[in-house]
Amino acid sequence: MMLRRDFLKVVSMGAAMAPLLTPQQVFGQSQLLPTILWIRRGADEVRLDYSTTAGYKHLCWLLRDVHKNVTGFPDWRLLQLLSWMQAWLAGYDRHIRYDALSGMRLRSTNMAIEGAALNSKHIPDKDMVFRAIDTRNNVVSSEYLGRLAWMAQQGGVGFYVRDFSHFDTGPRIASWRAK
Repeated sequence: MMLRRDFLKVVSMGAAMAPLLTPQQVFGQSQLLPTILWIRRGADEVRLDYSTTAGYKHLCWLLRDVHKNVTGFPDWRLLQLLSWMQAWLAGYDRHIRYDALSGMRLRSTNMAIEGAALNSKHIPDKDMVFRAIDTRNNVVSSEYLGRLAWMAQQGGVGFYVRDFSHFDTGPRIASWRAK
């Protein structure tokens, strides 16, 4: 587990660079991206470095299908998108914690959710890699965060009236609005 002081050092370094770089410059060169995430799911809140084995395993557990208690593997590009957005916002003195509402969903869990897409990126592939997260925060609007994700052009962005955002790293660049 990372100490707050270490977390702030790493985020401030990433935050200093993030506003100076376009998403296209950053996502083409993964060594420029911070690998720190501040995220909460339910009562579990962590600041972790997902480039470490322990950090990635903890994130896999945190973003599991909580209904079936099955763990998958979040797509690396999805994690890079999330950490890049946190660093970008920190560069403007907006420090956000993601409140993860949904990470991986087994097909059976996904089918039980009203309005969920049949080909949802929350559903893991044959290697148990999932490519979507639904999140909210209490610092910036879901509209603003969604526009920031759209700027990165890494996949799909869902804007929801209930004030949460969907991000995925699917093969299509897309956006939508829903209730």
